[in-house]
Amino acid sequence: MSIPTGAQGSRRQALCARPFGRVALLGLLGLVAVGLAGTAARPRPDQMVLSGYGSSALASTSADHSSPADNQAITAGSFKIAGNVTGLYPGLSEPLELTVTNPQGFAIVVTWIATKVQNASASCTASYLKVSAFSGQLSVPAFGSSTTAVLAKLASGAPNPCIGAAFPLVYSGHGKKA
Repeated sequence: MSIPTGAQGSRRQALCARPFGRVALLGLLGLVAVGLAGTAARPRPDQMVLSGYGSSALASTSADHSSPADNQAITAGSFKIAGNVTGLYPGLSEPLELTVTNPQGFAIVVTWIATKVQNASASCTASYLKVSAFSGQLSVPAFGSSTTAVLAKLASGAPNPCIGAAFPLVYSGHGKKA
C-alpha cells in the first residue's frame, strides 16, 4: 500500500481530518451546553423556596384531619406552623396567634400562611369560621421561632353548638432563606 505524497496526500489528509474536527467541535459544544444547563437548573441558595405545615392540637389528633407535617419529620427546606384561638362566639373576631418554628441552620423569611378550617362538629361546620391569610415578611431565626397573628371570625349566624367549639385548623405556608 502506498501513501500518497505531495498535493494529493495533503488533500486526502485534510478531508480525513474534517470529520474528526467536526466531531471534536460538536463534543466541545455539547460539554459547554451541558455545563450551562447544569448551572442554570440549580437554584441559588438565596432563592430556596421553603414550605411550612402544621395544625392546631385538635387537627393533629384526628386521623382524617392531618397535614403533611403530622405524617413526616420536618425535612430540609421546611418549617412548622402552630396555633389556635379560643373564646369565639357568633359575630366576634379574635386574633389567632401563629408560631412559626425554623429547624434550619439559617434564618428564613415566611411570606405567606393559609389556614384551612375543618368542621368542629356535624352541626358546627367549617363554613362558620373564617380565618384571614398571612401575607408579609415574618423573619424567623435559625433554629428559632417567631409569632404573627391573623384574624379568626365566627359568623354572626353560627348556631349555638359553635359557641366555644374547637375547630381543627390545618396550616400551610411558604418562605425563603433570609
